[in-house]
Amino acid sequence: MGEVVFKKSASLIERRIDGEAILLDIKSGVYYDLKDVGVFIWEILSGGASARQIAAAVAESFNVDAETALADTLELLNDLETEGLIVRDAEG
Repeated sequence: MGEVVFKKSASLIERRIDGEAILLDIKSGVYYDLKDVGVFIWEILSGGASARQIAAAVAESFNVDAETALADTLELLNDLETEGLIVRDAEG
């Protein structure tokens, strides 16, 4: 059994404005915004990725240790999943 792969929810409209990712959940009508590392992670989620894959990219790109990158990535993924902005990919 492989790692859980996350991908963006299909019920979103997204735009980039001044380096931020602005997300609109079309089901709830609620807006969200991501900045900096959040935008970086959001871009990775376009193709679907596991928490470990995302954390490795964060550690490399933002010069943080792997443990911190994984903890922070898991926290953001949890928040995004709770809000319905990402889903677990059954094919991942």
